[in-house]
Amino acid sequence: MPKQPASAPSAPAWRSFSFFESSVANLESTAADVLQIPQSISVITPCSVSKHPILLADSEGNISTLSATFSPVLSWLAFPEGRCTHLLEARGIVVGLGEERLSPYPILKIWDLLHVDKKTQRPMLLKNIKIQHGGRPHPVSAAALTTNLSHLAVGLGDGTVLLYRHLSQSLASSISSTSATISIVPSSTSASSSLISLPKPKVLLDNTNEPITGLLFREEPARPASATSRSLVPGDVYIFVVTTNKTMVGQAEGKSKKLGGSITGMTVGELRVLDDVGGNLGCTTGVVVADSDAEGGGGGGEGSGLSQTETNVNSKQTTGSGSSTALNLAVAREEAIHLYSPSGRLSSFAYEGPKSSISTFPTIPTGRSVPNSSHTSSSLVIVSPPFVPSSTSTSQTVRNLVRAQPGLVQHGTDISRLAVLDLEGKFISYSGAFNQGVKQVFCLNDVIWVLGNDGKLTKLAPLPLTEWLTHFFSKHLFVLALTLARSNNLGRPVIADIHRRYGDHLYAKSDFEGSVDQYIKTLGELQPSYVIRKFLDAQRITHLTTYLQELHAANLANSDHTTLLLNCFTKTGDLPRLESFLRTSSFPTSTNSDTKELPFDLDTAIRVCRQAGFYDHAIFLAKRWKKHDQYFDIMIEDTQQWGAALAYLKDLEPEQAQENLVRYGKTLLNQSPKETTDLFIHLCTQPSAPSPRPYLVHFIGHPDELVRFLEAVASSRYGFSAESPVKNTSNSTKPAPSQPPAYDVELSMAASSEKDPADQRAVWSTLLELYLLFWKKQSLSSLQREVYRAKAFSLVEKAGDEHAYDITAALILCSTSDFSEGMVLLWEKLGMYEDVLRFWMEKENEREVDGSNGLVSPSPSSQRRPSDEVLTQLRIYGPMNHHLYPLVLRFLTSSNALLARHQADVAEVLEIIDEERIMPTLEIVKVFGRNEVASVGIVKDWLKAKVQGMRLEVDSDRVLMNSYRTETSAKLKEVEALTDDTQPQVFQVTRCASCGLNLDLPTIHYMCRHSYHQRCLPEVHPDCPLCASQHGLIREITANHARNRDNHELFLSEVQESTHGFGVVAHGFGRGVIGGSSATS
Repeated sequence: MPKQPASAPSAPAWRSFSFFESSVANLESTAADVLQIPQSISVITPCSVSKHPILLADSEGNISTLSATFSPVLSWLAFPEGRCTHLLEARGIVVGLGEERLSPYPILKIWDLLHVDKKTQRPMLLKNIKIQHGGRPHPVSAAALTTNLSHLAVGLGDGTVLLYRHLSQSLASSISSTSATISIVPSSTSASSSLISLPKPKVLLDNTNEPITGLLFREEPARPASATSRSLVPGDVYIFVVTTNKTMVGQAEGKSKKLGGSITGMTVGELRVLDDVGGNLGCTTGVVVADSDAEGGGGGGEGSGLSQTETNVNSKQTTGSGSSTALNLAVAREEAIHLYSPSGRLSSFAYEGPKSSISTFPTIPTGRSVPNSSHTSSSLVIVSPPFVPSSTSTSQTVRNLVRAQPGLVQHGTDISRLAVLDLEGKFISYSGAFNQGVKQVFCLNDVIWVLGNDGKLTKLAPLPLTEWLTHFFSKHLFVLALTLARSNNLGRPVIADIHRRYGDHLYAKSDFEGSVDQYIKTLGELQPSYVIRKFLDAQRITHLTTYLQELHAANLANSDHTTLLLNCFTKTGDLPRLESFLRTSSFPTSTNSDTKELPFDLDTAIRVCRQAGFYDHAIFLAKRWKKHDQYFDIMIEDTQQWGAALAYLKDLEPEQAQENLVRYGKTLLNQSPKETTDLFIHLCTQPSAPSPRPYLVHFIGHPDELVRFLEAVASSRYGFSAESPVKNTSNSTKPAPSQPPAYDVELSMAASSEKDPADQRAVWSTLLELYLLFWKKQSLSSLQREVYRAKAFSLVEKAGDEHAYDITAALILCSTSDFSEGMVLLWEKLGMYEDVLRFWMEKENEREVDGSNGLVSPSPSSQRRPSDEVLTQLRIYGPMNHHLYPLVLRFLTSSNALLARHQADVAEVLEIIDEERIMPTLEIVKVFGRNEVASVGIVKDWLKAKVQGMRLEVDSDRVLMNSYRTETSAKLKEVEALTDDTQPQVFQVTRCASCGLNLDLPTIHYMCRHSYHQRCLPEVHPDCPLCASQHGLIREITANHARNRDNHELFLSEVQESTHGFGVVAHGFGRGVIGGSSATS
């Protein structure tokens, strides 16, 4: 064998570690004997069936299944007098490709490991066909099978590629048509008609004279049938084809599509050249490599010796680019290892030296069983051809082997070098040399098994992952540790701890900027106080600011962190960064800004900005995030921007504006009274406006503005107009008190819709008080005062509803302000008509005493006297209040002047009293005789007429009494005669009272002088039928009188309610209520 070249490679060496524990397996006595003879083994491959984890094909044509301890489970002769060259398995289906002596063409056989004949212990043979293409036979050089058995590809030595599609359907038909108990027949009869032939293969590549050295299927995951559908359709299937001189790709299944960019579209069944360089036999495999992390660039930043070349291909295309979950093609050449996706070459890893084979090993050294699938990040196991070792070899592993075994060089023993490359971390995780070369390498249960040509089976077991990380930590290889943790999905806490260690390492080296970058990546796992304590020094405040900004961006900051960050900005005076932090955090990129959460504590940020004097920033935050209270605190207390505060208030919702006006209304009124009042008016005159009562206290010291505010509220809510004309309270056309006061339609509607009467009462009462205050203000002109007096009277007159305002309070206001018109109007509204009369009576008395012209009436007629007002009020309210007539009669007879002016009125009053019987005659006489002003002689004629009338009534009563006595005496005599049994009665009636015919016997006579035929009466009654109803009514009246005889409360109530009590008593005597029995008894 040739010696390995001694010259150094052009690329730097990979960083090498020893993370696998190498040990020679001590096989049990039951292990397969064929393992002792490596030269007789053709193929060893793992199997997905748990009972048959290993498949082994030997040179004699046998196929065996081995257990995890390499003991034989099944064994059958697959290729009589031949050998198996390729062995594939998926879902328990074994596909064998081999040669037989009797056939010049390669043979394809398929078995079902899940259906084993119990007698022969052989799996069911499903297919047995010859691979015959063209006129000349060519050996099979490569084969590939999809994991779902849908496609099978066979590559021949002449460069032909045959693609069998829909293989799983054909196998299902074969299983259903073949009994599970059929024995496997010898090869001479294996091609019987019971074995259904495969579908005709599609020729992807035909006779290129370049042997096929590698085939690989790439299966895309299932995708939704449509954008709205939940059903899934199978993903596209791609096939990689590698020859000695080319690397190609084709689409085996799916829709034709473009792969992105300027790449030519791919048609199903056609191949496209990816690279003009191919690979040797055994130097292709499928591998999954996650996307490189941008932070470290792999191990290159730490001297890994990596030389990586990226192609100009978008590796994120959905058509099958080199994404982190898709299977890519790895081709090993002497200068490097190249990765391909259907889009093109992805990357290249410089690893020089000859290579005899490469295989994939799952990079999950944690002890759990994970299949070698396309969804697992994988490492490459690279085996070099045998060579004679040299002490001057470029490989440290070879030099160490020569140093440990000097006889290898002396005896010229060949060795093969095996290396495990971690493509994620870009380092060698294991490197070893095997004497006499390597026969087979396969992976089982996260362990690499190496079968050497010397018959030894070596086990390469990965060390626990913690030891990998510990070694990286000791060497300060934190980038490699991060890559390892990510590729093995160790979780956020472990990765954050690695970043923390990396940050501590950089901090110790005074690389503060780099350490902060690492600490930022621990957010959410590492306590912020751990990092903050490291950067509290004034010289490192910039780095602390960076960390705190990222802490806020991750929404992990509390109020203390916000305070610290803003203090950092203020201490450094970095206003641009402060403004950028506040503004960029406050404006989300999403369209719905309401869902944006601030990355800092807003209240703390505003407070710190205020304390530092950055009022503009505090105002921006408060306004942007609608912190209205804090906004007004700054605008009013700090910057005194009254106009801006008022403008902001106008744009707020009524509830929000109300809260802030309650707090700052007084201050704003002192600074901008007109504008603030306008704002109050705008707020309280809108639909669903708030109550005006909380704002009244702010107007202390601003009565003019308060009047304007209340007038606007009254006009808007209650339809009250302060300019309404004054109505004459003494107008004789005033409506009767039984009718409600007249309102404007607008006022009635507004009042009825008002929900809070307390607001209305507060507005009316306060407005009335202000009107009276200005009316009494001597500094105003008489015209201005008269205007306020008219407004006050209009308010009292219009707001006539008893709930419109507090009438008692209004009465007190009018009394203390000597507002007589208002007092009279309020008494009228309260129904205190006697007080109204007494008021005018007092004014009349004052007029006579002072000799003045009396009270100035609000009426246009200034000639009316108070006594005239008394009579006017009496005419209005007297019919409903009879007690007012005696009062007015005494008033008119209280002075000679009044009596002289109102003699006709006195006569009118007396006439009404007499008609309504308001006063007894004796009381009237007492009124005229109580003083010297009015003598009885004034009513002499009235008294004469009264006495004469009474005498006539007495005479009439006497005549009536005499007639009653005469009639009663006659009735008593008649009763006595009827009740005398000795005195005969003569009946002279000749006709029947019932039928009207002449009486004939038998006849029935009643004492009431009614006679009847006996036949006209159904039966004899004691009472006359014609008089029975009248007698029954009399008896019922008598019974009622008897029942009520003891009901004294009813009798007393009748006496009290009657205006003629004596008549009720007399009637009681007649009914027998008083004096024993009734007169009717």
